Amino acid sequence: MSGRRNSVRYQLLVPREGEFVVAHDIILERRTDGEVFALSDAPHPRGQELRLELGAAVSANGLHARVLECEPIVVDGSLRYRLRFATGDGTKQDETG
Repeated sequence: MSGRRNSVRYQLLVPREGEFVVAHDIILERRTDGEVFALSDAPHPRGQELRLELGAAVSANGLHARVLECEPIVVDGSLRYRLRFATGDGTKQDETG
């Protein structure tokens, strides 16, 4: 078993572009036509595009969303972030700027 842990097991011949995505749970506060409001334990940068999976009622691709606002708040003594997402086809504009 010598060298088993430090030898290369798999190597791509052609490097691939991509990104590593980590799922975060959010608490849905409300959903309107074109927007979703939620609480998260992690901040998200304004303009970040992501996919929201809102349970079994949403298609397998989820709901395309873009972060419009991320505001830190205190909930029951814990730091949380109130998020406002634009949803749908991405044409929703941010009213604040």
